[in-house]
Amino acid sequence: MDVSVRAKRILKPMKSYREASALDSNQLSLVNLDLGEVCVGVYENSLGDLSDCVFITNKGLHLLVNESEKFISYADIVNVQSPTSKTEDTSICLTLTRGEKSLVEIRNGNGRFKDVFEFLRFLDRVIEDQAE
Repeated sequence: MDVSVRAKRILKPMKSYREASALDSNQLSLVNLDLGEVCVGVYENSLGDLSDCVFITNKGLHLLVNESEKFISYADIVNVQSPTSKTEDTSICLTLTRGEKSLVEIRNGNGRFKDVFEFLRFLDRVIEDQAE
C-alpha cells in the first residue's frame, strides 16, 4: 500500500499531524527532499512549531530538531522497537541496516492514548509494504 494512504488512515486522525497539502512552500522548504521524494505530511511534537517535528515522505522520515535534519529511509529500517513504558516513553527506537540505532520522538496524545503507538503502527505497516 502507498505511504500516503497509510498516513491518511493511521496518522491523519492525530491532532499533531498535518497533511502536506496543509503546509505552505516555506514550511515544505525546511526539508531537503531527494529527486522523486514527495512530502506526505508532518508530525509536530510542539503544535504549530516545526523546529521539532517529523516530516513523512514517500521514501522515509526527515527528523527536524532545532534546525538539524536527519533522514531515515524506510528501506534502511531493520527493526522497530516500541516504547518501554506505555505512559511515559515517547520514543520509537529504529535499528538501521548498518546496526546504527536512531530514536524518533513522538510526544503528543490524549491521556493514556499516546500518538507514539499509532506512529509505531504506521511504521510497521510501511516497512511491511516495502518488503513486499
